[in-house]
Amino acid sequence: PPHPADPTDLTALQHGGGLVPSNIAFYFDFTSPESYLALERFAKTMAAFAPEFVPVRESSLDPLPMPDDEPRRLALEELATTRDVLPFVWPEDFPYLDTEDAVTVATYAKSIGKVAVFSLSLFRQIYAAGRDPSDITTLYLAAAASEIHPRAIDQALSRSRPSHDADEA
Repeated sequence: PPHPADPTDLTALQHGGGLVPSNIAFYFDFTSPESYLALERFAKTMAAFAPEFVPVRESSLDPLPMPDDEPRRLALEELATTRDVLPFVWPEDFPYLDTEDAVTVATYAKSIGKVAVFSLSLFRQIYAAGRDPSDITTLYLAAAASEIHPRAIDQALSRSRPSHDADEA
């Protein structure tokens, strides 16, 4: 049976008096504005616990209908105002965003311990600045905010793509 929370343990008190599990994982997709709002919320509580951040492509998840309709956008915009986050600026191609390179770079950022800050920066570029996540400049901006050198981004992307020589083989 679980032990009651220690009243002197501030971490437990910040989470409703319960103990915080050490194996929390947050799976997110850059095409999801809901993931953006969730990560903004995590950012305010990460000092108390550090979940594992796992970038995924929506095609890796079970299909969940995510209609591109005005009521959804309005509900998300309203929720953003209650969460004290930057207002939404919708990317031109939303909800059909190409995030293949973004996930590759986020996976690299995870390998160097910077996935949370990179992902939050990229989400802000996508949903608070309306930038295209497939544009290399968007990735560079998020990387710069995360203190990741652009050359590291280029190398991560080049490693994820087959070389021209391999294609011809």
